[in-house]
Amino acid sequence: MNAKLKFTIFVAIQLLSGIYVRDCAAETLFDKSIVVVEYDAKSENALGIFPSRAAIASYVEKIKRGRPKAIVLKFFFDGPGTAEDNLSLEKSFGGANILLQASLNKEPPTSRQLDDHFFFAGKIGEYKIALKGDEGWLPIKQLAKSASKVCFAGVRQVDSIPVLVEFQGKPIPSMWACILEEMPDGGKLELAKNGAVFGKYWLPLDTFGETKVSLKEVNLKDLDGGPSVSVADLMTRDFDAEVFASKIVLLTYTGSKSPLIAVGKSSYKVHNVFVAELRALFGLLRPIK
Repeated sequence: MNAKLKFTIFVAIQLLSGIYVRDCAAETLFDKSIVVVEYDAKSENALGIFPSRAAIASYVEKIKRGRPKAIVLKFFFDGPGTAEDNLSLEKSFGGANILLQASLNKEPPTSRQLDDHFFFAGKIGEYKIALKGDEGWLPIKQLAKSASKVCFAGVRQVDSIPVLVEFQGKPIPSMWACILEEMPDGGKLELAKNGAVFGKYWLPLDTFGETKVSLKEVNLKDLDGGPSVSVADLMTRDFDAEVFASKIVLLTYTGSKSPLIAVGKSSYKVHNVFVAELRALFGLLRPIK
């Protein structure tokens, strides 16, 4: 049986068996894959309201000691910043697999400049990318050139997660897709009929290249998943960075200035919603046998 036919049969079986049921084994994969490092209330009390780029560079350096598989910086570095801070952050990327965040946006400061190698090189097929724009909040060129990936966050609806968005008329992976590429046994995003392939895993997609997730089953108030580390603890002398070994580390902000996102009749910090969506995606993954 050739590989294409084998995959087609696999997809058909998954669709018939109810692909949207959450999978506990895949959720365990999420817990084992992700470590969250958050600039939280404890960090604010110890270090100030919001970290500078130079401070974030020091966090990256500390995380790197644990040899993570990837470091996801869930901050926007679209503003000019200071030359000294930018240089510190750029240098901290050395020797690490750094994923930077971008977003479609028309609110200044916006940019239209992004290097071609960040875009999706695969075939789109019949998928119709719904989330698209010509400008956005993009990392400054100095930082983007030293990053492994620039990935787009943002959704049309809080429960519809895209694997691709369209920027300047070209497809580019979403932040969720970039993270799934880094998971154990993951791989470069490929599109197949009715789904996306990440190495040894398959994720269901609708015609817009999005996955519908349920956020009702999770606690959005406290959903870090896997180990969670406060930046205040990270920067102590005796912190053991081995917790990051071979993990995907999400470095993010959950302090008092965190934006809120509406889910149902309540609002939650943007980080908590992102992690809830990511956990739900892991729950929908199916291994390709």
